[in-house]
Amino acid sequence: MKIEILTKDEMSQVYGGGYWVTLGNGTKIYIPDGDEIGDEDEIIFL
Repeated sequence: MKIEILTKDEMSQVYGGGYWVTLGNGTKIYIPDGDEIGDEDEIIFL
């Protein structure tokens, strides 16, 4: 199994578009385009 660290731009390409949000504590999360709240949501924390 190979694990790679992706850049923010690479993550955007993997998920097909979206945007990054910086929370008040400095944590960055990625929100995929067209994302709606549901049971299968994925949140990427940096």
